[in-house]
Amino acid sequence: MRYRLLFIFLFVFACGLNAQTFHPENSVLSSGNWYAVSIPSSGVYKLTRADFVALGVAEEEINFDNLSIFGRGGKAIREINAENEYTDLREKAIFVNSGNNPYVLFYANGTMSVDFDSQNKNFDFEIHPYSDQATYFITFDPQIGEKKRITARQSFESENAIEKSTERDVFIHKRELMNFNSSGRRWAGEAFSTITTEVSVPMFLQNVNTAEPIELKLSLFNQSETPSKFHISLNNNSVGTINALKTPQDYAAYNAVSNFVCNVSGDNNSLKINYEGQERGRLDYVKAQYIKNLRYNNSSLTFYTTFATDSEVEYAISNVKNDAFKIWIVDGEDVSLVSDYEKNAEEVNFTLSQGGLRKIIMFSGSNFPTPALKGKIENQNLHSWPSTDFVIVTAPQFLAQAEELAELHRQHDGISVQVATTTQVYNEFSSGTKDFLAIRELMRMLYDRYSSENKAPSNLLLFGDGTFDNKNILKYNNNFIPTYQSESSLIDAGSSYTTDDVLTYLSPYAKGRIIDTMLVGVGRFTVNTVEEAENMVDKCKRYMQKQDLRDGVWGDWRNVVTLTADDADTWGERYFIDNAETIYYEIKETNPNLNVEKIYSDAYKQYSSSSGATYPDASKAINQRMKKGSLLLNYVGHGSDDHLSSERLITITDITGWDNKNALPIVITSTCEFTRFDLADKQSAGEFVLSSVKGGGIALISASRKIPSRNEINTNLHRFAVVKENGRGLTFGEIFRRAKNATSLVVEERSFGLFGDPALRIDLPRYEVITTKINGKTVGDSIIEDTIRALSTMSVEGEIVDENGTRLDDFDGKIMITLLDKLSIYRTLDNEGLNTDIEFEQQKNILHKGIAKVIGGRFEYTFTLPKDIAYNYGKGKISYYAQADSIDAAGNFTEFIVGGIDTSVVVVETRPDIQLYMNDTNFRNGGLTDENPHLFAIVSDSIAINTVGTGLGHDIVARLDNAANTFILNDYFEVDSENPNAGTIRYPFTDLSEGEHTLTLKVWNIFNFSNEKEIKFVVKSSKRGEEFRLINYPNPFSSFTNIVLEHNQSDAILFAELIIFNQNGKVILKQDITPYIGTYTVGPIQWDGTTEGGERLQNGLYFARMRLRTSTDEFMSETIKMSVFNNRK
Repeated sequence: MRYRLLFIFLFVFACGLNAQTFHPENSVLSSGNWYAVSIPSSGVYKLTRADFVALGVAEEEINFDNLSIFGRGGKAIREINAENEYTDLREKAIFVNSGNNPYVLFYANGTMSVDFDSQNKNFDFEIHPYSDQATYFITFDPQIGEKKRITARQSFESENAIEKSTERDVFIHKRELMNFNSSGRRWAGEAFSTITTEVSVPMFLQNVNTAEPIELKLSLFNQSETPSKFHISLNNNSVGTINALKTPQDYAAYNAVSNFVCNVSGDNNSLKINYEGQERGRLDYVKAQYIKNLRYNNSSLTFYTTFATDSEVEYAISNVKNDAFKIWIVDGEDVSLVSDYEKNAEEVNFTLSQGGLRKIIMFSGSNFPTPALKGKIENQNLHSWPSTDFVIVTAPQFLAQAEELAELHRQHDGISVQVATTTQVYNEFSSGTKDFLAIRELMRMLYDRYSSENKAPSNLLLFGDGTFDNKNILKYNNNFIPTYQSESSLIDAGSSYTTDDVLTYLSPYAKGRIIDTMLVGVGRFTVNTVEEAENMVDKCKRYMQKQDLRDGVWGDWRNVVTLTADDADTWGERYFIDNAETIYYEIKETNPNLNVEKIYSDAYKQYSSSSGATYPDASKAINQRMKKGSLLLNYVGHGSDDHLSSERLITITDITGWDNKNALPIVITSTCEFTRFDLADKQSAGEFVLSSVKGGGIALISASRKIPSRNEINTNLHRFAVVKENGRGLTFGEIFRRAKNATSLVVEERSFGLFGDPALRIDLPRYEVITTKINGKTVGDSIIEDTIRALSTMSVEGEIVDENGTRLDDFDGKIMITLLDKLSIYRTLDNEGLNTDIEFEQQKNILHKGIAKVIGGRFEYTFTLPKDIAYNYGKGKISYYAQADSIDAAGNFTEFIVGGIDTSVVVVETRPDIQLYMNDTNFRNGGLTDENPHLFAIVSDSIAINTVGTGLGHDIVARLDNAANTFILNDYFEVDSENPNAGTIRYPFTDLSEGEHTLTLKVWNIFNFSNEKEIKFVVKSSKRGEEFRLINYPNPFSSFTNIVLEHNQSDAILFAELIIFNQNGKVILKQDITPYIGTYTVGPIQWDGTTEGGERLQNGLYFARMRLRTSTDEFMSETIKMSVFNNRK
């Protein structure tokens, strides 16, 4: 018998685990006219014909016989998947009075739910974490629903029933006014302080049995560094004192909970709480459990059934003075009528069996509140969705942008995408009540239906920002898509967290715990405005379409991973760099095509200032790298919601200054709170990375709370970020999902979130570059024994191939070939003096960077090494990046030695030729710019330009005004694809001061001969308005003059027209000069002193001006005088 019972138990247990949620094929909202109402609390509600008209129902549509009401009440969706049995709406039983003044009554469940533990005889309550309003749906369509009406239950009698004339009931007082840590779902109520020392709570205990004591429970918060006391009185009688300990370290408050037993003399009572403390406190809740007399008050009586599940009870209700009453039994959303009662004199008796918490409502008349009338809703049918790869759930405000992004993925990636608004999701999956887990239920439906066919969704995007204030209690009105907040709310640490991961726990066995497995990738756009939404879609479009390649700009930033690390403020914090080094070796092994740039703050000099220690050179290095672009940027160390590292290595000002519009990295930060996106009153630094219009990042994987000092998840993120499958990188969502699932997570690490489009693929170059010959020797046939020496010539041949090694014969483009010197060993400086210096390697010294044509998938290139190399011997590296239209390829080759010098080469003195401008070749020495100009130089020589940068003083160097403003520009030199001894340099300046500046550029060739050029320019800040200067030269002139407009409106002028007239005001020439518009100039336009018809003018004085138009304005320039003399052919 024992074994049989065990078998039965196991069978039932297994069946329970495999229970599936039922998903109807279509939503009831898919057809018919539908209208919505909402209610603030549980109770009976009434709707009349006039209410339906006000709701928007046409008069002719109103037929009470056809009326159906659907909804599931305001109870929150369960986090344990198996507890959610049904999606979509269910019809409710209602009472319809079809007389001359018809109306409908229905019972509605609000957003506070009450449960009862019959074993411990204790009531508990739960407040919906996302909404204070529950929604119900109404239709008069005769084809929809069963037209459920409240009907009499089946008659029931029992000879063994226990007679009861009382029941247990509960009074609950709970207000949500503030959140201690701006985190977690637990909100506090009324405030105490040294000024406001008393809080009063009216307690109405309906039909309280005064012969029995009540059980009073209070929960309070002490926010003080010293213990506090809360003195409790009821009806001016002292009940007791709650002694609250001081607030513990890392906590926002101490939660003190106490129980009291006391007596009352009637239904209306007054509870007072007096605070005795040094600082402040808060009331959490008051709960009073009492014995209720089942006495009818000729209008209503409500009570709970709290008897054991195996009992039968006969209830005796007294004081029933008339027969015009109804008794409803409310069991969840089911309502039935008790008609088999007995009435003797003023007592009504009826029997219930098979207990459990139900609500009994006895009432007469129809004087009940009206729900809030929300109006008509559109038909929808998310339940009919086919299998889809990618789901976008968007705030309604951003629907147009979400649809645009969906279409981009359909066209570019060939994937199926479905878009739904949050309103639509709530309507079908949480009965119209805002509930974050309704999105999970949508995803569960798709997963349950299609996972067996391998057609389940891969990724989910939440298109809208969210805050910890899910109910908009603080009135910031910026919670577009809610956030999941942990139960833990008081501790100022990562165990109080937010995460979108819960939406990916789709297994029927998932219980909403950190050990659950993510089955899809999930990301979020933290956008608050349509403009931000448009910007994010535009960034995604540029990223997926490789806009820089389409514009002809080099995309070799896709070969770069940037690792940054904080210094060690304690000896144990060496792990910051240790973690970065672990990632470096992982990348080096997994994807050697990538070049890792290390910017460890402790490898730079630390400076002290009035605001604390700083690493300006490290900050500058990161900012310069971001302007050039990087596939990944990783940071390990301390951080906050507005900067990285206590030395403020990167700030919001830095982030908004990143001008890298088409070179966007994925930013991964293993630091605390950098992307605390759910703050209600401000934007975090991580969000600025996303929202930056000038650039920033394409996505972040970053923590929104404090995290522990562990490197597992950071390492796993990079492990999956740099791999390719079937020739392509993974999607952001897949990287994120795999990394989380591969990590033995602690609770704090759930706050790591993906902020970006999870369906985007990391932009690893699509194809491979292989080396076929080095110096004429075939690679692979034998070991390359040649050593590449300083001043020697090196030739390279190679091919572009796909993932199967097949050459791409239709690849016609260009390739950048970068020769890197051997590895060098560096050491951090131990700026804090803690013996934390660490040795690390880098292969960053560029010996040569050149460009070759790729024709039919093949290329060859020959170049000369500079004199400046480290003469010791070691393995070099050739790094390749090839591009053609919008496709690219990458590769590397390391099987050769670099070292020594070729002594047979004859060194001949020659010096580089430098043409120096600001922005473009139209710029004239002394001209105007705005505050953000670019250095632009054209450099050439008879031998190659030196770009080695080995610290020997032979760098390409720009100096702005003085030696303190020196910039090394080796990495900004781009060699000419036709001439390996020539090239261009572009370097951006930002926020230059107004006034005249002098810029000097010094360039060396590979024989170490140099030249320099100087140029002057005048900065007029564009923030202070337009600045124009119209000039001509020569003046006076005989055969021709050049007319040019200098300005500070970088790229803002869209149209320009030149007007020349004589002293009488007669126009003699009008010419559209729009093609001559430059960055800071219009022109120069050469005028030969003739009219539009070619007639040569008389000697004399003439005038010129320009008419200009920008996107927002049109205006005239100043007028200049031009003197013509000896004007002859």
